[in-house]
Amino acid sequence: MLGVWDARSGHERFQIAAAVSPNAPDSKDRSIAWSPDSRRMAFTLISQHSSTMVVCSSQTGKQLFSCQPVNGQPVYATWSPNGNYLAAGNYLVGSGELIQGDNGNRSVIQFWDAQNGKTLFSYPAPKNPAQLAWSPDSQYLAIVTPKAYGILSNKTCLSMCRYGYDNYALQVFQVP
Repeated sequence: MLGVWDARSGHERFQIAAAVSPNAPDSKDRSIAWSPDSRRMAFTLISQHSSTMVVCSSQTGKQLFSCQPVNGQPVYATWSPNGNYLAAGNYLVGSGELIQGDNGNRSVIQFWDAQNGKTLFSYPAPKNPAQLAWSPDSQYLAIVTPKAYGILSNKTCLSMCRYGYDNYALQVFQVP
């Protein structure tokens, strides 16, 4: 469950049925983003077979809409400062790519209309599009993205933590 509490009183305002535990077997939420006016929240619900960007009322918890689906897994949602756009990095993955930790250069930055969830446009982005940051005028979106994937120097771990991204780059996208 995803819960919202009143910061002054500590009383729970509402709960939304959502699996937020990283140990949930079939789905998990990533990155909750508040709208600039604090009236809405957006988060990505990722299940075994699909991914959906969901927008809910922050007052009632009622789902207002789901964004039009796109390929991949949209994560790390962010609102433009003017409240007109929702954006997220999308991982476009295929067979074995998550295990290898690399999806080539097939990820995208996806943009939706923040009033109704309709897909507007997308830009290609390399590897792991995260750390999205809007310009104050909502005209640009910057991301820090890795350019390379490989074995990290810490080899004491016996699992995926031996691998990771390095050699990062800054990319800036203009909103048409």
